[in-house]
Amino acid sequence: MNSTTLSYAPKSKDKVSHPKLLESLANITNIICGRDHCLAITSWNEVLAWGNNDKGQLGIPLNQDCDTPRSGGDMYLVYTPTPVDSLSDKKIDNIATATDHSFAWSSETGEAYAWGSGAYGKLGFGYSQDYSEPSLLDCFKEASSVGMRVSQIVCGDEHSLAILENIEEKENSHKLFVWGCAKSWQLGLEGDVSEDVLEPHALEPDYWDGKIRYIGACNNYSCAVTTDGEVCI
Repeated sequence: MNSTTLSYAPKSKDKVSHPKLLESLANITNIICGRDHCLAITSWNEVLAWGNNDKGQLGIPLNQDCDTPRSGGDMYLVYTPTPVDSLSDKKIDNIATATDHSFAWSSETGEAYAWGSGAYGKLGFGYSQDYSEPSLLDCFKEASSVGMRVSQIVCGDEHSLAILENIEEKENSHKLFVWGCAKSWQLGLEGDVSEDVLEPHALEPDYWDGKIRYIGACNNYSCAVTTDGEVCI
């Protein structure tokens, strides 16, 4: 992890051997870490980001609050927690991130946003373009119009997973969607996995009969937990 990610003071790169209070942050309800960056949400649904922004994974335009590239690399750094302005009115209460791509979504509106590296189609827009600012995932907005809403999104290095739930049905109504790189079978797809999945794809067959409850992803593997407490990996 790049020490700038710790965000103790402007332009600080000092390593820290023990927990230290981040006085620049307050009223935080959630915080997550990528490889060289962090995202956080405040109690008033403001998304903050800092660290490495070389692929746009912070959701902050590259010409905003970023230093010039450090010597020896092309990594643009944001040294202090900075609001992701384009999400300021989106009622965001959930975030996910991995090496260099990120997601945010609202439990109230059902809208989900993606940004950062688009390699392997892992953002879900149908192609492999990078996005330096959060962009709406239309497929999940359409799902919300028919009663399906995002309950969780997780990221691996090269793939993404999401659980959508039917808000009108209380039990056994969860559906797993997968997208991004499939070459290591991390998406759970059968048959040929040589092609990237460029948009969220409902995993069939439904191995859990709607009982999937939680999901996890890291590097090139995935796991799931059912409402019965069973684990699949």
